[in-house]
Amino acid sequence: MHRRQVLQAALLAAAFPWTARFVGAAAPPAPAPAIRGSLVLVDLRGGNDGLNTLVPYRDPEYDRLRPTLAIARDRVLALDEDLGGAPALQPLLPAWEAGDLAWILGVGYPNPNRSHFRSREIWDTAAPDDSIREPGWIARAFGSHGGGAAGRPDAVVLGGDDGPLRGGALQVLSLQTPETFVREAARLSAPAPVAAPAEALAHLLTVRGAVAETAREFERALARLPAEPVAFPATPVGRQLRQVARLLLAGLEIPVFKVEVGGFDTHVGQGARHARLLGQLAEALAAFRRTLRAAGQWDRVLVLSVSEFGRRVGENASQGTDHGAAAAQFALGGRVKGGFYGEPPSLHDLDRGDLRYRVDFRRLYGEIARVWWGQGDAGAARLGTTEPGLGFR
Repeated sequence: MHRRQVLQAALLAAAFPWTARFVGAAAPPAPAPAIRGSLVLVDLRGGNDGLNTLVPYRDPEYDRLRPTLAIARDRVLALDEDLGGAPALQPLLPAWEAGDLAWILGVGYPNPNRSHFRSREIWDTAAPDDSIREPGWIARAFGSHGGGAAGRPDAVVLGGDDGPLRGGALQVLSLQTPETFVREAARLSAPAPVAAPAEALAHLLTVRGAVAETAREFERALARLPAEPVAFPATPVGRQLRQVARLLLAGLEIPVFKVEVGGFDTHVGQGARHARLLGQLAEALAAFRRTLRAAGQWDRVLVLSVSEFGRRVGENASQGTDHGAAAAQFALGGRVKGGFYGEPPSLHDLDRGDLRYRVDFRRLYGEIARVWWGQGDAGAARLGTTEPGLGFR
């Protein structure tokens, strides 16, 4: 191999964040997942405030504890007699009314950790103790099996890191747009034959071959991409979900996508900032739903939110909220059974100023493994839960 090609291979690893498929030593045998569609994981990075997302608008304690941040009752989108959505979630009302949107209440875990780094690690690995630091929960669910077809990655990350996908057998591709990926991959020339490459170089060549094969598959798929029926908002999450929709409309059946909305660490001046973030998220998800419904693919998608923690119940002196514990998460999709799941945490029975969790977050993951990936109770147990399914899917 010529020096120039060695440098190309090294640059390839930097240019294309790609985890080549290998059997993770930490992962015990797992049943092969029966892929029924695509999971779209939406990471609300920073710790989303669940109380100003789903508002207990009839509880006077909410107004007392949040004198400047409480959303006025007449502005809340009433979803039942006790809970309502933030006004910024208006674009998702059609999904709620159609039964496509489920809210899982009081999601958390025992002995919550308020460190961003450690709590994200806990959510990524489905391990609240120190027993597992890797692989991520999705990598562990798949075990030694990849989920994607030949020439396609098992997962595509369009925002944030690959924490839930890391350390297992999955081929994970990070990109901004498929066109950029294809264009960058085309710049690489074919490597010269190598009789006995070093182990590291062999890995780079494996990655290079996988990237080239995926680029060819993407290029073929993009050539038959239909016109987009819906305009997406020009926001970071809007752009990410647009690319997810385009890959799905192009016929690329990729088991997992991950997108991210940053900025939820709202210690200061939360009110308008949080509303803006929720509005951007809701508008992007509404466009995503309309696009896939128009294409007849909405039943093949399950959107699930995650966030490392909720916020404290009481506002702070800076008209913001500090790191808390439990919060609501949502599931969205054509086969989702909409409604509320779990029990609303009480504002009158707090855990040192935090909402007590009612649903262990591993039950959300267990629901995905049990039903969406067809792994049954054994799949849920691999992710640390033997509790019954929640039933939203």
